[in-house]
Amino acid sequence: MVMHGRYVANAVKIPVLMDADTGYGNAINVIRTVKDFEAAGLAGIHLEDQTTPKRCGHIAGKNADPAGGSRGKINAAIDARKDKDFIIEARTDGVAAVGGGLDEALRRAKAYVRAGADMIFASSPRWKLNCRKIC
Repeated sequence: MVMHGRYVANAVKIPVLMDADTGYGNAINVIRTVKDFEAAGLAGIHLEDQTTPKRCGHIAGKNADPAGGSRGKINAAIDARKDKDFIIEARTDGVAAVGGGLDEALRRAKAYVRAGADMIFASSPRWKLNCRKIC
């Protein structure tokens, strides 16, 4: 994944944010993940809060880890980055995996922001928005 990220970052003149799944393991693995993606020239990564084995965010049967585990990974990612502009985005699958809906996703997202995440992303929402009213 790092190699592919490097190829993309070198091929374009815009910042590239890369999916780093769950960080490929525990907080120790997240440290290496951040260092490798940052060295590859990427602008940032996003880390998701699923348990292993992770599944596509749009497929049933996934599980979210306890938010404390993901907060530890976010802390490790923040500590590992050398460039303060390297983005750490926290993705929560709390909507579908935990079954708590929007309230659970917001609870998790707020915890990840408190842990230092620069951005949040709630995956696989089950609610529908009327774009004509919003856009």
